[in-house]
Parts: sequence; structure tokens; C-alpha cells
Amino acid sequence: MQMDKYEYHKFLIQANRFRHAIKECNIFSIGGKGYYENPTSDILAFFLDPGREHGFRDLFITSLFEAAGYDSPPPISVSSVEREVTTDTGSRIDLLIKSTTWSMVIENKMFHWLANPLPDYEKHIERNDGEKYFIVLSIKEEQVPPKWHSVKWESYLEHIKKKLGDYVSQASNVKWHVILREFIMNIENNYAPKSPNHERNEFVEENYSLLNDLLKLRQAYLDDLAEMGTRVIAEVTGDESISIRSSFDNNWAGAQVIRLFSSKWGKRTNIACVLRDTGTFYLVRYVYDIPDDKLTDLRKRLDPADEYTHKTESKTIRAFEDQAGYTDSKSAMAAVGKAAKLLNDYYSNAGQ
Repeated sequence: MQMDKYEYHKFLIQANRFRHAIKECNIFSIGGKGYYENPTSDILAFFLDPGREHGFRDLFITSLFEAAGYDSPPPISVSSVEREVTTDTGSRIDLLIKSTTWSMVIENKMFHWLANPLPDYEKHIERNDGEKYFIVLSIKEEQVPPKWHSVKWESYLEHIKKKLGDYVSQASNVKWHVILREFIMNIENNYAPKSPNHERNEFVEENYSLLNDLLKLRQAYLDDLAEMGTRVIAEVTGDESISIRSSFDNNWAGAQVIRLFSSKWGKRTNIACVLRDTGTFYLVRYVYDIPDDKLTDLRKRLDPADEYTHKTESKTIRAFEDQAGYTDSKSAMAAVGKAAKLLNDYYSNAGQ
């Protein structure tokens, strides 16, 4: 039996609780190496040292003792935080923290398995005075020797965030608030995958037929958008052979992209109508094979009133993207028609 509009709406509200938050980009992930152990350890060493200029004092070291489950942590008086400390056998300790009354070895593991010579690390600090603490800090739970404590990054960061309010006013510069937030976000984005979500899977199984109906409805909407775009451009150009390329493209942050081509613009120039996962639109006009000496004329014709951002790809591909978006298909198609008129004007009068 076909469900009515109310039942679809009720289903979508129920399904909304299973949506995953989109991972936000951060300054450490932009370069593509934010999850590497060495840069992560370098930043951690900075924050673990209470005397450094971040101003968060002993937040990181106190939180680490708590996350490791030590009932009676020692007085926090750090004399040094060292990176890549070489043992007598040539092994390297990720982080070595020293105090006048205790020492701590930290092995930071992001995605590599734990295969380090931990007994060698223990032997290296036997000569140090006071208590010895040994921690493996990792994305996933690790099996560790008796003297060691396994601490997951997830637990460690929760302790930091829980205590942060007591420390944040002491930070010497607001930039350290921002950098700390970005560092935490970067680690959280790399947590190990959680176990299967049984509640979500049961929900899908119970409502699979309805979910399939909604996916078909979505595809029909996308097909209609492509047809509307074809009609708009055909009316503007008089070209009856408009071609379409429609795809779900991860290079566009997972958006649906409908590319519209007219033979009057050459083989490759096209208008890309991009449908975000929020249901809103924007356009990108891709104009191919435009050398620098003809770019000025192109910009005059494509930029008379509306605001665009412009970039060049592969030296001669000019991409003009809307700065404003469109909330519905009607306004998006009106923008497609206007873009088609501008492209027609350029190709008709610029001798291309």
C-alpha cells in the first residue's frame, strides 16, 4: 500500500537520528598529513609542557594521568618534554616527560600497530629518579605489558574537554584556543570506526521498502532537473541536441552535478548545476580553451552584473562559480537560462 505524505514525513523524522555529522575540515587536515604520528606528537609535546606559551598550564598532563586511570597522580611539576629520545639500543621514544620526582614515557600510535620495543623504553628510564609511568596513547585499544597503561585518544580528549573550562581563561592568546580546537577536531576525525550500529540497521531493515521508494523519488527529481535544464538551454540557444552528463561526484563534496552542453559552445564548454546535499543549488560555468589574451573579453560578457568567483584550470579552462546560491529549482533554472544567454553571446560574437 502506498504511504501518504504524512507517513513519509514521519519516516524522515525518525531517520534523522541516524544522520552522521559531516567532518569539518581543519588546519591540520588541509595538508593531508594531519593524521601522521610525528606531527601529532610534535603538537602534543607542545601542549604537554605546562611552561610553553599556550597558557593552558597542566591541562594536558593532568588529563592524561586521569585518562590513564592513575588514582593518585604525582604533583605536576614538569622540567622537560622531549621528542624522539634515542635509547642505548637505538630505539626512539616518542615522548619522554621528566619531573624532579617522576618520569613518563608516551608511545603515540595513530594507525600503525603497536610493535615497539616497550621493554627497552622501560630500561632506558630506570636511571631516572622517582616514579615511572608508561602510556600507550592510541586511536584504538591496545594490548600492553603489565607496567603500561593503554589510553585511547577518544578518552584522553574527553578528559581535556571536560576540564578545559577551568583553564581556557588562562590561555595567553586566543590563537591557542583556535589551534587547540583544530587539534582536537583533527584527532576526532580519525577515530577508529565504531562497531556496527545495530539500531540503525534494524531501522533500515524494517523500512527498506519505504526507503527504496524515497530513493526512487529522489532520482525522479534529479531526472526532472536534467530535463528542465535541457529545455531551458534549448529555448535559449535554439539547439535541439543538448547533451547531459549527470553524476554523484565526491570531488564536489558528495553533491549531485548535472552538466549541460550545447553544440553552439563547442564540445566541452558546459554549465554545471550543482545540487548540494542540503537541497540548495549553485552554478559553475566551464568555458574551455580560452587563452589569456581572450580572457578580458570573456569576463566582460560573463560578468556584467552577477558576482562570480573565477579560477583557471589546466591553463585555458575558465571556471566561473556563483557567489550566491539558489534555494529551489525554479531560481536555479532561471540562472541556467541567464548563463546560457551569456555563453551564446560570447560564442556568437567573439569569433570562437
